[in-house]
Amino acid sequence: MLFPNATDSMNETISQHLRYHCGVIASWWVDNTGTSFTRRNRYSPYIVPPSNHERLPTHQMINIDQLFFSYPGSTFDLEIAQLSLAKNTATAVVGPSGSGKTTLLHLIAGILTPTSGSISVGASFVSSLSDAQRRSFRLEKIGLIFQDFELIEYLNVLDNVLLPCRIGNVLSISRSTRLKAERLLTSVGLEGHQRKPVTKLSQGERQRVAICRAMLANPSILLADEPTGNLDPVTSEQIMTLLLDAVRQHNTTLIMVTHDHSLLSRFDNTIDFAQFLTPVGKVDAHDVKEST
Repeated sequence: MLFPNATDSMNETISQHLRYHCGVIASWWVDNTGTSFTRRNRYSPYIVPPSNHERLPTHQMINIDQLFFSYPGSTFDLEIAQLSLAKNTATAVVGPSGSGKTTLLHLIAGILTPTSGSISVGASFVSSLSDAQRRSFRLEKIGLIFQDFELIEYLNVLDNVLLPCRIGNVLSISRSTRLKAERLLTSVGLEGHQRKPVTKLSQGERQRVAICRAMLANPSILLADEPTGNLDPVTSEQIMTLLLDAVRQHNTTLIMVTHDHSLLSRFDNTIDFAQFLTPVGKVDAHDVKEST
C-alpha cells in the first residue's frame, strides 16, 4: 500500500497516476520479440541497443535521427532530420505555441513514440522500448516538470515531492531523502508549506512543488515545460538558479521550454522552433544555436 492512511480507492488512483507518468522499476524486461534486457551500463541499466545502431559518443546525451511524428487524426507533423545535445548542458526551447516544443520533450521522455526514426538518451534507445520499459526509464533517468504540474491533490506538499520514493528502488524514504526534499522546498520558498495540501497552494506554489519532485533523485536529464511560466520575477530567478545548479553540480542535462527570452543568455544552447519549423515541422542540427 502506497499510503497506509489513504482509502483503497485513493491508493488505486495514486497507483494509476504513477504508472502512467513514471512506471514500476524492474531489473529485467522482455520486449515483444522475447529478447531479454539485462543490466549493462550506468546510462541504461536494462537496455541492449539494437544492433543496427552505433553507441553515442561519450559527450552526447541526446541524439535524434530521422525522426517523424504525427498525432492521429491531426494535421500536425514534426520532422527532425538530426539533432544532438551534449551531456551536462542547458538548452532552451523557444517558439510559437503549438509548434511542437512540448511534443519534443514528450518524445525524449518516451511519453510519446515516434512514427519513425530513433531517439537515443545516453546509451538508451528510447524509441525502441516497450511502454513498460519507457516508464521505468523515465523513473530512473528523467526528471519531468509538467506544464500542468501533475500533482496528487489529496497529498500534502512534502508527500508530493517524495512520490518517486513510493514507486521503485531509485530512492528510499530515508532521513537523508526527507532532508533533501525539505531543503529543496526551502530553496524555492516553501519551507512553511510542507504539511499543507496542494489544493491550498497557488498556481506558482504548485509549480515549485513539481520542480522539487523532479529534482529529488538527481536525474540525468531534466525536461522542464515552462517551469517559470506561473512565477513572479524573483521566484523565477530562484528557480533558474536551482535548475542551472543541477547542470553544473550534478552533471544533469537540462532541456527547458520557455517563452521568456530574457532567460536565454543563461543557457548553453537555444533551439528556436520559429526558425526551422516548416508546415511539416522540419528540424536539422544547424538550427541548434549556442547562446551568447
